[in-house]
Amino acid sequence: EGLGVQSSGRARLERPAARNAAENGAVPAPKTPKGRGWLGFGTGLTFFLAAMAMEQVGNEAQGAAMPSLIAKVFGDVTISADLGIWSALADFAGSLMAPLVIKSLGLKAAYLWTAGARLVTGALIAGLLAAGYMTVPLLMAASVFGGFVLGINYTVEKSIPAVILRQDRSKLERFKAARQSVIEIVATIIPIVTGAAVASLGFLPALVAFPVAAGLAMAIVAFTLRIPQKAELLLKAAVPSVA
Repeated sequence: EGLGVQSSGRARLERPAARNAAENGAVPAPKTPKGRGWLGFGTGLTFFLAAMAMEQVGNEAQGAAMPSLIAKVFGDVTISADLGIWSALADFAGSLMAPLVIKSLGLKAAYLWTAGARLVTGALIAGLLAAGYMTVPLLMAASVFGGFVLGINYTVEKSIPAVILRQDRSKLERFKAARQSVIEIVATIIPIVTGAAVASLGFLPALVAFPVAAGLAMAIVAFTLRIPQKAELLLKAAVPSVA
């Protein structure tokens, strides 16, 4: 995850924007639709949770495989640690820029654009490493860019349920609890599966998992997520105080 693809197991720098979004809501939003959905917080956010779960599968798979692949390619186990530090700093900087990106693009578009940038960056890093064309400076640059985009993407991801569910705190708490459960399950299972796959099949399955999972997550969000129109207008009218 030092490559701009964070797994849940690595410590993150605090993102003040994301924290405030989850606690206070990004902007005043219209009343939450009456439909409770399958998990009690609306069908749209149920699909969004499924997209987050799919994305996390790719994050964990690549995060588990990448340090070993980097060590194999460059013969230096410390490179991953250095990348982790610099990408974490870039991640924090990205979170600070997120409100401007949300104002400019809107929540849904901001999520899709940053998720797409993460997909391309992660796939490029993995592909060049696997092909033997990656250099340490290029790896560092790509990782820092990936971390910056991740900081924006993570803030947008946290802001979406805060906007949609602001007027129903109980639903927001249910969503947060469900999200945490999903992350913990994926973070427990996928590294084990990835390790077994790498041991028997090599690095290719783990490297392919991230772009495939990220692409599926983007498709789910693109076709199912609906941000209330009033909230979108307010977001574009002024920089929101999101976390």
